[in-house]
Amino acid sequence: MKLIFTGALAPLVVMAALARTVAAQPAQQAPQPAPAPAPATPAPVTTPPAPPKPKVPPEQKIENMWSGAYYYWKAFGVPLLRGGLQNTEPGEAFFDMVGEPHRPEGLEITVPAGKYDRFEFSGFQLGSASTTTANQNLVLYTTSIPQGDFLNTYYTVRNYKVSWDYLTWPAPPDTKFRFKTLWELQYVSVSPEVEALYDPNLPDAKGTRAVFWPTLGVGLEWVHSAKFRLEWRGSGFIVPHHGEIGDTQADAVYRIGHLEIFLGGKLYHLKTSEHNTDYIVQNLWGPYGGLRWVVNPK
Repeated sequence: MKLIFTGALAPLVVMAALARTVAAQPAQQAPQPAPAPAPATPAPVTTPPAPPKPKVPPEQKIENMWSGAYYYWKAFGVPLLRGGLQNTEPGEAFFDMVGEPHRPEGLEITVPAGKYDRFEFSGFQLGSASTTTANQNLVLYTTSIPQGDFLNTYYTVRNYKVSWDYLTWPAPPDTKFRFKTLWELQYVSVSPEVEALYDPNLPDAKGTRAVFWPTLGVGLEWVHSAKFRLEWRGSGFIVPHHGEIGDTQADAVYRIGHLEIFLGGKLYHLKTSEHNTDYIVQNLWGPYGGLRWVVNPK
């Protein structure tokens, strides 16, 4: 009986021992998932630097040049004498001078004015001598000239100008195109003279009328290369009934070493003050050309 009970309990004892052994063993850890890779840091976006502007060769930088020029101007246009506001008989002062300008010549000197600007000192002179007949009774500079008198006529025109050429755009001059503003002082005078050749008792009728004004303007330049450029400039000033000046010119310039050759056209308008017994109006126009010697061509 005892053996039967012990045989029946033996399987239970074995099972309990196995269960204790399993419980005593450490539990096997479950496999952990691999960590996710860290997100990649995007590379910083950099803007490539703008390419530098091409530099204008020094020989094209004409703003700072020292130079001297002479030109010949084939001008047309004569002084027109008119009666002023103080003249009680303005019709008797109505007289057109005769004779196209003779040997109209001009000079120009340029010097640097700092940075990209320059000063210009220029002027021209022209004159004429001719003959005509009085087509009416005249009173010129208080001299009475009867109709039909044979007359010798003379006149001289002189101009002096100081100009500050201010480079307005671009500064520095790193393009072929340049825009300038002009700040000037101009003096222009006209000296007519009328002589009654066959009337020695009449004094010569002569006088001088002048205008002295500040003139303002603009200039354009297109520097194609070190050897060739185009230029245009215009300036003027007007006070109604007190005087007028208008001055414009355009030319093409070609350089060979230190020498520049320029050809173009020029127009000049002047009117003296009407607040006199007489005043003068004159328009001068025509082609011109000359030579310029540049001290520092590079």
